[in-house]
Amino acid sequence: MARTAIALCITVSSPSVSFAADIRSIPCKKDGIEELESLFPYGYFNLYVKNFEGVPDYVIEYYQKCGGTLTFTTNKLDDSETILGLYHPNTHNIELRLYSNYILLYGSELYSVPAHEFGHFIYDMSRYDADWTEEMNNAVKNEFAKRSLENTACTDMHETFAYAYTDYLNRPWNLSSEMKQTIEKSLAIIKKLNGG
Repeated sequence: MARTAIALCITVSSPSVSFAADIRSIPCKKDGIEELESLFPYGYFNLYVKNFEGVPDYVIEYYQKCGGTLTFTTNKLDDSETILGLYHPNTHNIELRLYSNYILLYGSELYSVPAHEFGHFIYDMSRYDADWTEEMNNAVKNEFAKRSLENTACTDMHETFAYAYTDYLNRPWNLSSEMKQTIEKSLAIIKKLNGG
């Protein structure tokens, strides 16, 4: 079980690319939450949306086809106060913890959780496809070797890919060219699996 958080989607299309841009249109469950925006003071919900808007709509579509359910909750995840999101590989379900005190306390870490959790899904679904290469595997291994020295949450390649995917969307300068290419190839695999 991968640990972190999730949410976001309004479809915006251009002739060649479309993106999921607003979490409010992704079908989701809300446990202890009526309106997501109500938990975010001072318009911070826009930051939550902004950190997710680069996730392609075909990732969200494939996630839903695979039976994944997105749940926002105010409850502890995995009986921990500090876990902000969980990805469940067997069901593809994603749980995101939103608690008003954490909105200000966690800052940028909280805002990147939805993208991070979808990073788990992308890695989980693409790495077993025939188009996944040894070069891609090596790029993730190398990224793990680097990140595990800097981030104690990078405990394995799965977590490393999820953190790298978040950087791909919001801090691409943190990625090696090999890791960037691996993420782009992983996204191409998901697009193929989605029928596109």
